[in-house]
Amino acid sequence: MYKPAIYISHAWGGKSEEIVGKIMKKFSSEGIEITMDKKDLGYRQSINDFMLNLGAADAIIIVVSNKYLHSEYCMFELLQIYKNKNILDRIFPVVLDEVSIAKSTDRLDLVKFWETQTNELENKIRALDSISNIEGITDDLNLYKSIRNNIAHLTAILKDINTLNITLHQQSDFDELFKAVAKKVNQNQKEEMAKAIETVSGTPHESPMEAEVKAPSKASEMDLRANIIKGPETTSKKRKNRLPLLLGLLGIFVLGYFGISLIDSSESISNNDSLSALNEKPIDQELGTKSTEKDLDGKETKINTPPVSNIKQSIPSNDASKSSPESANDLEAIKKDVANVNKAPDISNVKKTPVKIFLDRSITKATILINGKPIADFGGSKTLNIIEAELPIGNQEFTIMNRNDTCRVFRQIREGEEEVTLNCN
Repeated sequence: MYKPAIYISHAWGGKSEEIVGKIMKKFSSEGIEITMDKKDLGYRQSINDFMLNLGAADAIIIVVSNKYLHSEYCMFELLQIYKNKNILDRIFPVVLDEVSIAKSTDRLDLVKFWETQTNELENKIRALDSISNIEGITDDLNLYKSIRNNIAHLTAILKDINTLNITLHQQSDFDELFKAVAKKVNQNQKEEMAKAIETVSGTPHESPMEAEVKAPSKASEMDLRANIIKGPETTSKKRKNRLPLLLGLLGIFVLGYFGISLIDSSESISNNDSLSALNEKPIDQELGTKSTEKDLDGKETKINTPPVSNIKQSIPSNDASKSSPESANDLEAIKKDVANVNKAPDISNVKKTPVKIFLDRSITKATILINGKPIADFGGSKTLNIIEAELPIGNQEFTIMNRNDTCRVFRQIREGEEEVTLNCN
């Protein structure tokens, strides 16, 4: 399950430290956690590993200061972001007023600085009597060379982004920065949900743009809901097999009808046989004829034996049963049931109410489905741990898809209800 990684890259101390504190406060008030070295890099943990993780993050807020552009640690982080590709899609720069990178001459000054750093270190290495056992120092030399070779391009990227000035950011309490990061996180979340759908249902993955052009049908949404909740079952096969099952049930019904008629006829024959056995008198075997018997008083009594042809007429033939109105009606009813199997419920006339859904902090990063459908189907949007949507009044099902498990929560939505809280407890 998608868990957004949001990092902040900055140089310690000075104005940069003050700006970072305000950004952290803003995001924290919105329920967003930002990873930062001072806060999250524990004792004895690898600084290099932390910077590598930062470089691969989904969103990186970069507070650019003069100190940042002259720091080997900060530039190493910027290089890692660049090496992980899609740098323009993942960085959110906040450039301090003290930084000058708009002109080519300004950027050339930075190239010259890192060229000097590279040459100084290289000259000192050459001055050594032996260059063995200096692996860490040669790593630094390689880093300096890499910064020198890429600094012009990296600062050109930063210059080309409209970062707003620091005064506007502070006046809006960094609201534009927050909205931009939230938009990126939501976009990634949709991508991850689409991949999860592809994994569960086997449906080819579509980009968000393709998904907007080709909206999913109601039937496909029902299939998705069944697959997510029940797991990777062969739902389509089950539906295809329902028609033979229903026809089989119809056959049992018809056979049962025939069986009852046969039993009734058999009982009629059996009763006549029993009467003959009781009187212990021979019955004329000629079909449809009358025979005379003597009762206990010696008087003759006439017994009519029903002709076999009449018995056969009481048993409906297969052809007659197939064309009977009752069977035809039953078949039509079954066909309607089959036709309704894949019919999605019509909720177009259901009364709806605007609802703000708060997610428990433990499921902030989860993907949420409402009645098996994406949030967008309810005109809703999700900003990290808050969902705003138009929901039908009544009992609604929420599917919470976490990294390791999936849970379902039912909530009663009442008219005028404005807030609902979700958790998996």
